[in-house]
Amino acid sequence: MKKNIFQMLLLLMTVTLTAACSSESETTENAPAVINPDEALTPIRITANYAGDDVRSNATRVSYSEDGSDISATWQAGDKIKVVYNGNVSTLDLESGAGTASATFTGTISGTPSATSMLICYVSDQNNTSAVTINTDGSYTYTDGTFLAQDGTLGGAAKCNLYYGSTFYGTGEDISCDFAVNTSMMKFTVFAPDGVSAGDEATLTYKSNGTAISKATFTVGAGGKNTIYLTIPAGQYTGEQTLVYNETSETLSSTKANFVAGETYSKEISYGTSVEYQVNSSNWATAIASFNAEETPNPRLIFTSDISWSLDSYNQAKAITRADGVIDFDGHTVTHMFLQNDVTGKNLTLMNGTVVGDASWHIALDTKTEFDDFYKGTVTLDNMTVPGNIFIDGHLYIIMSGTYHKIFNYTGDGCPGKLIIYGGYFADNINEYEGTSSPGTYELYGGKYAIRPEDSWCASGYSVKSNTDDDSSTYPYIVSAD
Repeated sequence: MKKNIFQMLLLLMTVTLTAACSSESETTENAPAVINPDEALTPIRITANYAGDDVRSNATRVSYSEDGSDISATWQAGDKIKVVYNGNVSTLDLESGAGTASATFTGTISGTPSATSMLICYVSDQNNTSAVTINTDGSYTYTDGTFLAQDGTLGGAAKCNLYYGSTFYGTGEDISCDFAVNTSMMKFTVFAPDGVSAGDEATLTYKSNGTAISKATFTVGAGGKNTIYLTIPAGQYTGEQTLVYNETSETLSSTKANFVAGETYSKEISYGTSVEYQVNSSNWATAIASFNAEETPNPRLIFTSDISWSLDSYNQAKAITRADGVIDFDGHTVTHMFLQNDVTGKNLTLMNGTVVGDASWHIALDTKTEFDDFYKGTVTLDNMTVPGNIFIDGHLYIIMSGTYHKIFNYTGDGCPGKLIIYGGYFADNINEYEGTSSPGTYELYGGKYAIRPEDSWCASGYSVKSNTDDDSSTYPYIVSAD
């Protein structure tokens, strides 16, 4: 599959509103006199539809269902829409369409809107109405602890979502309003720490810089395995990002994390004792084969010596083919490696060492056994030195720190190569591209560069600046927050 510490799902909903003003309440002889136009009640009828070219775009309401990597949703009995107009909040009830992707809501809004009147619309989940307070100015606030009382299920995570949009009243007919979600979802496949058994009650907490952002309490599943969904407010969280299983903590990122509204991020983590394999210049073929075949999640391959092997026509015995795990070089140097992890959302981490290129091709990190092979997994580089060439070849590469030379960012069919940089030093191009393949994409949050990166590659809120540090003569450009 494709990219990053974490796999991306876009959530969109398009809503069509149809409204009509009834004159009967104003002309009936016994109707109460209208003293203030804002006291009038205007009937309104809203037809809300899920839309999107991809079924995964439909993950927008209370009832969620999942099929592989696809998530879909339907309206449910009791769903409501709240409409804010002129300082008043009105609630519309579901009239028809429960269990489908299209439903009709009816009710009244306070006041008599004109063509240019702004309506702010919210989707209100009747199962969790206390989570969000909608203010008369159209803003909203979360009740304290909203994200800390989840149950780990997909439906439970959905109850913490808030969908909203705005539109002009116009003629009162065929009004359209695009709804957007203001939260992100995290999907964790977790294996319990040692000593935790099936049937035990456990908690999983996402923390940013020591502060709990989201928490779920659940019952441990068979084999200690659970799939846990957590909803968090979208945004950037700085400091160390950790995931805590009861008292056992796992670092997700040592610096920061950026969660985009409407997207879902996936990660598999094992809290049990990691299986370790030690590799050296004598046993490398056996150790790599065992590491590739290990059934438990996230094993570790630890180098205990330098290894200088020949390019050897892309010898498959040297290829890392498993989807997850950690390769700890422990300060040692290896001559080129082939990374063929091919599962979207799973991550292979290389840390604490050096990978040099061969003398002829200067290839340090590559994926290919043939020149048209592409892979969809995630590769994270942390505290690595790679003076040779890196070929992304469809992977999502995440660089946390270290020193690097030249990076070739290629995209293949179904393998949208992408480079995300949080830090490190880059002595040559990070955008090399040649041949018949397509170039990949970039998302820069940091790093120092000898060659100026494109401004368009910077993440939102970041930009390329002149480096004023002592190493500016070697790395004149730096990416940092605005």
